[in-house]
Amino acid sequence: KEVSRLCNDAVYSSRGDSWLTDDVMGAWLAEKKVIVTAISRMMDKEQYVSKLEDIVLYKVRQKTLTEEELTAIWETQTDQPLVVANGQSMLSKLAWYFSPR
Repeated sequence: KEVSRLCNDAVYSSRGDSWLTDDVMGAWLAEKKVIVTAISRMMDKEQYVSKLEDIVLYKVRQKTLTEEELTAIWETQTDQPLVVANGQSMLSKLAWYFSPR
């Protein structure tokens, strides 16, 4: 929840004079592997999936979503129906924002 809020703050603060810029936020998300870690631990919890969608969407809009992160989302296709449903739902919502490389 808080990381999602920070992503939103970074978008708005990049327009002004703040330490939390898109570059700083993007570097931190990548360094900490936030998306890959969250996907491996939270895809069975719907309340977290929506917040994770916000973070992934932030990275898509910044054109910083890595192949590793996208692969982690894709690999949620497990034998757990709720995890599969959440992963497919996330991908379908985010598909509008994807572009070829």
